[in-house]
Amino acid sequence: MASQCAVPCVILLDRTLASNRTFSIKGQDFLVIGRSNRPVVPDRLSTAEAAVFELLASGLTTADIATRRKTSPGTVSNQLRRIYQKLSVSGRTELLAQVAWHED
Repeated sequence: MASQCAVPCVILLDRTLASNRTFSIKGQDFLVIGRSNRPVVPDRLSTAEAAVFELLASGLTTADIATRRKTSPGTVSNQLRRIYQKLSVSGRTELLAQVAWHED
């Protein structure tokens, strides 16, 4: 889909911009091709891992996820390691690059 765009295309988590509108960040133009606030959670994750996955996909740090989940950062780190293993990714950046989003 990105190859059809004259500028880089993004799917936004923030619902303040309408689809098919452009915006700029530090001089770089982006085209909004869709909006969603729900990541597609892989079926092979446990309930706890799925909750952590959703929070991670929304951009939260490990500490923020721990606060939201009322658990320790160490527990969240362990859950993240299991998520990375199950999804065959090396870490947060690779995982976030592969997240799919529900079409709303």
